[in-house]
Amino acid sequence: MYTTIQNNKSPASELNGRYYKTFIPRSAQELIKIHHLGCVGNTEVTNIQIEKGRSPTNYVVAKETTSPLSGLFKDFRNLKVDLSNEDSSLRASFQTSAKNQMVQYFNTNVRSEIQQSANQIRQTVTSLVDNAVMKSDIQITPTGIQLGVGKYVNGETISSMLVANPDSIKAITKLMEVSGNLLVNGSITADKMAANSITAALLKAASVESKHIVSEAVEAKHLKVDEALFNKLLADEAFINKLTAKQAFINYLSTVKIEASQIKADDAFINKLTSAKAFIDVLDSRQITAKQISTNLLSAYTGLIGGFKIGPHSTWGGHWITGYNSYSVGMSNGERGGEGGVALFVNWGQNWSKPGDNSWYVAESGSMNCNGSVFLNGQTSVKNGMYFEGGGKLHYNGTELIQLIKNTVSSSTFTSLETTRDIRVGKDLVVGGWIYYQGSYIGKHALENGSDIRFKKNIVPTSIYALDRINKLKTYEYDFAKDNTKYHKELGLIAQEVEEWIPDAHLVERDDLQSYSTFFFIPYLVKAIQELDEKITNLEGKLQHGKQTNNS
Repeated sequence: MYTTIQNNKSPASELNGRYYKTFIPRSAQELIKIHHLGCVGNTEVTNIQIEKGRSPTNYVVAKETTSPLSGLFKDFRNLKVDLSNEDSSLRASFQTSAKNQMVQYFNTNVRSEIQQSANQIRQTVTSLVDNAVMKSDIQITPTGIQLGVGKYVNGETISSMLVANPDSIKAITKLMEVSGNLLVNGSITADKMAANSITAALLKAASVESKHIVSEAVEAKHLKVDEALFNKLLADEAFINKLTAKQAFINYLSTVKIEASQIKADDAFINKLTSAKAFIDVLDSRQITAKQISTNLLSAYTGLIGGFKIGPHSTWGGHWITGYNSYSVGMSNGERGGEGGVALFVNWGQNWSKPGDNSWYVAESGSMNCNGSVFLNGQTSVKNGMYFEGGGKLHYNGTELIQLIKNTVSSSTFTSLETTRDIRVGKDLVVGGWIYYQGSYIGKHALENGSDIRFKKNIVPTSIYALDRINKLKTYEYDFAKDNTKYHKELGLIAQEVEEWIPDAHLVERDDLQSYSTFFFIPYLVKAIQELDEKITNLEGKLQHGKQTNNS
């Protein structure tokens, strides 16, 4: 919002959603002008408040107060109360006195004045009727207008239609139509004037509405034009749907679309800019699409360019170029320095504080780290005496690594060993992790399946009814899928149900995967078969006894 105070137009300040302006008045008739906010149409300004001070306060509705009366003002108030009371004797006295005075004045002055005025009006009307052009005396012919015989036209004879005096003529009509040209040497003043064409050296009007205006100069506080060609347009504020200009100087421009061979702007907000060449000091944009950008502004850029992310690293610091998924691939600009940081990585993982199992990265010191598989073709030399031959054999200081391991295995400790050949251990083998066989791990239960009587104590016959537990288990048909292994199983059990009815056979392996041991499952099956055999023997005995009874 702009205000004009003491002929100085400047923007108003804003505080807590309210505009305010501080000034020192020079006179009691100080003029304050409030400009609208650039809206099209009417602007309504409410809650206007004038107060002392340099900071605005909350709006307070003004209240009218009445000061207590005394002296002469008090007497006037009492007099007003008595005159307003219909039962007051003072009011009755005033009414009687005023009525008597009015009757006396009417009889003495008004009656004679009315009589004298009536006589003068009668004489004037008689004279006008004799000289005026009546409607019946006017005839309209193809050659013009003819008046009655003996009638003539002057300021008095046409007073029935016009009010005339030596300086002017006023037409008493709702519509005056001129079919030819109207020539006026002076000026035309009208509340509203409609014309197909107006030619004037100077035209002043509060409002002008026209389909077409041709003028050397137009000066107006408010100009609304649908389409116009201006040699020169000077305006404090303008709303234009389409502007075509060879040269324009604009302090503030808000537009949907601009097409120009050259645009120079100190400060601009543009939703979309299409340009063969642009020179921009400061650019703040959500998206940039360009074949070539020559600028220093990208030194502070953060965002996406061509599917890559550019910006500072949230954890490591420095500036990086990464993929759309920041963990997938990344490269540092090396501004951090030092030897402990990462300079380049691929498939880092999901935690910036620790590389993933299949990550590959190069530290700023130059060392390369690969936590996944490495495939090397041809001879690969490694500094400090280790290298691969073309056949894939690994040598260290000229000796094949397998032979070196055989020579030093008795006194060495290995964190990882991979080989396609047999590994033979002459002493105890202590494994702290998991043992894998053909891609699958072997659980610790597989190593605890000893059944030698030397491992057992307190041996007594079991009281478990195994057939009942076997019958509790349900068998299923299902599709199996684990990692890359997929197949259809026509008959199988659920490990969680095995845990419920035969807990001895239930297994919990790596990663909380559940299974069951056939080793511990077999005794239940043997016991169930024995129970079934006992049932069958009893049934056969009963059946044989029944036959013997029937035969006898």
